[in-house]
Amino acid sequence: MVHCRDHLINWLVKESKSDVLLHSALTESGSRVELFGTFGPLPGSKNPGWLIEVTSYRNRKDLIAIVKDYLGRPVRWYIAGGIDWNNWKGPSDDVLIGGDANGPDGEDGIKFHRIRRLR
Repeated sequence: MVHCRDHLINWLVKESKSDVLLHSALTESGSRVELFGTFGPLPGSKNPGWLIEVTSYRNRKDLIAIVKDYLGRPVRWYIAGGIDWNNWKGPSDDVLIGGDANGPDGEDGIKFHRIRRLR
């Protein structure tokens, strides 16, 4: 079971050794990793999991989907084609569910992480 963002990122670093470009982007300084949160189901899948955007220091972006099993453990990863915000499980105080940029965006407090939620 993944308990925090660091566990999830460390799992991805370990599992991505077969993909040299992704592994380099995850381990090099100057790269940015943003967790978008939990989606159910993930784009192109029937399973729930997490979406992560990895931006290399040269501005190459990859959207990584991490599939989780019924116990909440990461099982496998793949390159996702896009984000379906209708399947986002946030907003939530838990960063694994709501993502890194979860929270009110703007003065009205109803816009969350790129999608608008009604109160």
